[in-house]
Amino acid sequence: MEPFDIWMDFATRMVDKVFEVTPERKSKIREEVVDYIERFRGFPVVGWDDKHSDAGEYICDHFDEWFSKYYIEKHGEWEQSNFLVSIACAVRAGLDIARPDRAQGGVVGFTVGNLKAMFPEGIPDYITNYFDPPLPADAKDEEPVWL
Repeated sequence: MEPFDIWMDFATRMVDKVFEVTPERKSKIREEVVDYIERFRGFPVVGWDDKHSDAGEYICDHFDEWFSKYYIEKHGEWEQSNFLVSIACAVRAGLDIARPDRAQGGVVGFTVGNLKAMFPEGIPDYITNYFDPPLPADAKDEEPVWL
């Protein structure tokens, strides 16, 4: 699979199989994730903290600007709404899996069981090999993974 396809596939599987939200909310999250990732079709896939070659803008900054309407103010500080956190997790984890050579920071709060739910046909090698050391075939469902 090409990096763009890995990014889209991983992100949408995460939304479809991992997020425990209402069907309506899941549909809206998926719509936002797909719409955002589609904007990068035809361009080289870069890392979260890398500049997009066409826009000259860091992906993380582009993401924040694109989804600025989903930030909320709490106690004088701006932070991501829960809705945006879900979008960010899917977009960022998918991007890091697609470009492991550019992965930084990552997304926490997920488990091997989540990966198994996302890939019932078996976790692909490009995902097991993302981890150092590679994720063993006998990894327990409750084992946390940093995507």
